[in-house]
Amino acid sequence: MIKDTRIKAANMELQSILKDAADQWFANQPDNARLTMSPDKRVYRARPKGFSKAISNVCVLLVESTLFRRKTNQQIVEHLQGLFSGYPVSITVLNKPLLPSHKTAIQSALNGKGWKIDLDRQNTPSKLKRALRAIAAGQEATDKRTFDATVIFTTSSVIVNDREYKISSEGRIRKNGRWIAVDTLESLLSSS
Repeated sequence: MIKDTRIKAANMELQSILKDAADQWFANQPDNARLTMSPDKRVYRARPKGFSKAISNVCVLLVESTLFRRKTNQQIVEHLQGLFSGYPVSITVLNKPLLPSHKTAIQSALNGKGWKIDLDRQNTPSKLKRALRAIAAGQEATDKRTFDATVIFTTSSVIVNDREYKISSEGRIRKNGRWIAVDTLESLLSSS
């Protein structure tokens, strides 16, 4: 018990010394308004006010603007750096999960376009951009073909518009002399 009391006292004294040293160091920094210290005594640069809203705006721009959607991730980061000069925006910000407020703004923009995207799966700005590019490419294509079919998967067959295709022992069906893997077909149809 004595040992624990000594360790606790030493730890408290060390924390006090660290806090005093940190306070003194912060007081001597010319740009101390942008620096913050975490509880575990790490110094970091706090995000500027409005940064989260800017990420939301970038995501909405990805939905609404074809030109913005064509930008590379690096160009999007440079756009953000232009908005927050002096704050080093890392490209990893585009791989961070979307916040609920971002998803709300994106969903509103998607509804305006009549597009549907699962924001739980496309949950970062980078993934969102990739999904939006795919949707836009599908809509802009002049040689596209769309199908309206009923497809039913059973353990022994695949039924397409009332036509049955038996599943082979290798898990494939045959159509016009070509073999189609049933698991791949099911995965393709279920991902839409």
